[in-house]
Amino acid sequence: MLTLCKEQVIARKLIQWQADEFVSRQPKGTKFIGEGAYRMVYRSEGNVYKIPYYLDGESLSANEYEYENWHRISKLEDFIINGARWSIPRSIQLFRFPEFGDFDGYHASVIVMPFVPGQKAIGACMDDCGVLEAWDCLEYDQANTYYGLVDISNDNVLLQEDGTRVLIDLQC
Repeated sequence: MLTLCKEQVIARKLIQWQADEFVSRQPKGTKFIGEGAYRMVYRSEGNVYKIPYYLDGESLSANEYEYENWHRISKLEDFIINGARWSIPRSIQLFRFPEFGDFDGYHASVIVMPFVPGQKAIGACMDDCGVLEAWDCLEYDQANTYYGLVDISNDNVLLQEDGTRVLIDLQC
């Protein structure tokens, strides 16, 4: 559950740390857990925080797009493909910090969402040589179509113990 004041303080500390080019100490209680094309992800007290790589370019739009997409698809029911349930996190918050960056109308921002337990869905779509084939995987293609996204891949899906696939990146 998100408690907005606390999460906003942590989000501000992370974006300030990024603005300081990571020279100071990493904010207490945060742990780096992953990265993507445009963002780094940190965990703190049951939530994840997605911060942009750069505060002066295209990566600033990533959180805005994810927030817009979440609002659009949060109204959809869970999706069943080949007996597998697909879901999204049920809450998400976007904190904007225009004082730390602005590019083409997008401000520095941090996405905060509850931590989703699970493991990467590696193996869901492999070819005969064990190479990830997420782009050609029918299941992922169907999920992309259902959710109106184009970037569902093994790195953007967590597999929970009950087999549910949870989309953890709704950027595009």
